[in-house]
Amino acid sequence: MNTTEDPISAVLQQEMSNFTSDNDSGIPFNCDYYEPPLTEIRFWIVSVFGTIVSLVSITQNLFIFFLFLNSKSHRTSYNKYLMLLAFFDVFVSLAYILLMSVNVLSDYLRSAFLIKLWMHYMIPMITVSHIAITSSSFLILAATYERFCITTNSSHLRLLQRNRNLIAFLAVLIGVISKGSMYFEFTISVIPECEGLMTELALGFKDFVFDTSYHTVWRFWYRNFVTIFFPFFMLAYYNIRIVKALSHQQKQSCVDLLNNSLEQTKRKKTTRSATRTMILVVCCYLVSNIINVLLTVWEHVDKTSLAEKYDSFYALALDFVSLATNLSCAFRVPIYLACQAALREEIFFTIKRWSHCRSAEHLGHCQNNTSPQTPGSPENVCLINGHFAEMEPSTTSDGVPSSEDYQLLTNNNSNHAAHGDTSGMSSLRSGFRGNSRERNGCTQPPLMYSFDDDQQSTSSSLAAHSEEILKRIIGTHNETML
Repeated sequence: MNTTEDPISAVLQQEMSNFTSDNDSGIPFNCDYYEPPLTEIRFWIVSVFGTIVSLVSITQNLFIFFLFLNSKSHRTSYNKYLMLLAFFDVFVSLAYILLMSVNVLSDYLRSAFLIKLWMHYMIPMITVSHIAITSSSFLILAATYERFCITTNSSHLRLLQRNRNLIAFLAVLIGVISKGSMYFEFTISVIPECEGLMTELALGFKDFVFDTSYHTVWRFWYRNFVTIFFPFFMLAYYNIRIVKALSHQQKQSCVDLLNNSLEQTKRKKTTRSATRTMILVVCCYLVSNIINVLLTVWEHVDKTSLAEKYDSFYALALDFVSLATNLSCAFRVPIYLACQAALREEIFFTIKRWSHCRSAEHLGHCQNNTSPQTPGSPENVCLINGHFAEMEPSTTSDGVPSSEDYQLLTNNNSNHAAHGDTSGMSSLRSGFRGNSRERNGCTQPPLMYSFDDDQQSTSSSLAAHSEEILKRIIGTHNETML
């Protein structure tokens, strides 16, 4: 059974029929080139519209990736998954241009140069793109499961938060193991008698792909069920559970306003916003993959009728599946902006600052400040003559010092109290209120909430006699279960 596990491979197999015949050698009987069906329509859909979507997606995801990469609060929090997801989305969108857009453009222009160029980079590019797609699926699944544990107050949450690096690594490893072998599946044959023509190079599969159990066990069962069906239905299941839990929390919102403090209410609102973000991201993934799942099932049931009787429909359906995947990558950043007010402010602040730094008159003031002072960021620093001020101790989401900081500060102030000195404790109380204050000549902002509801941090000022304690607790931050 000749089946495909994804739309790009299906398109490539369809393209092979234009260059090769059905004989065992893979060498065509002549050098005639047969144009694929609906080439002009596919040109406008794939090469024009799809390329525009890809460029937008690449720009947006590169911005998000470097924004999160330059912020420790994002790198060490739940946003680690979103940062890696943006990284792989860049490769998916880039692969769409190089694999889909260029391929259709070569058919539309009947360009032997383009198809020859496409053949030379196709194999490594399709391998990288499939690794990126599979890794993205499992990163979304990991982020969704952690969001599910947060929403339901699961006992597994702390374990997930402590092992984010390992979970992200396993998600990428699954992508590499599942799709890395694609690099060895394809072969490109040179046909000397067709030199300079569209059919000079012929794309095919190596003998072991269909002559051994590799196709049935690995390509059919493992890749289809592990990399397509499993993440699809698991994401659908957890998304439904999260929506139900969120609707239940909405009913308690009025009671929370009466029984909880304003700070607790804001934390729960931030949690719900982050949950809605993940719900919409998963919905985009499910919508973009529903056609792929249906086509995969159809291919397994009756591939012949799909490729011969409904060849035009098959070609357009494959193009729309690839385009939907590309659109899903492009929609993620607008979803973040629509659902996360704090992240939206942080992005706009960064854009303004970068624009500000490009002007010659402010270049000297901005060239060393690459990390913006964003609300709630542990790296909330003050630039003084080209140098950053030291970060101050963190607090939990309740606005109190973290457990480690609290112990150190308590021991310190107990010593002061024993000698009748209570000024240190007074300064701590005033510092942890979250009000704006001046330090070393720079005004720092009050406590605000960051995009990641799992990490709530603030800054506090200490008196001169507490500087030694301050140095010991710089850089600590705690996560809270919301």
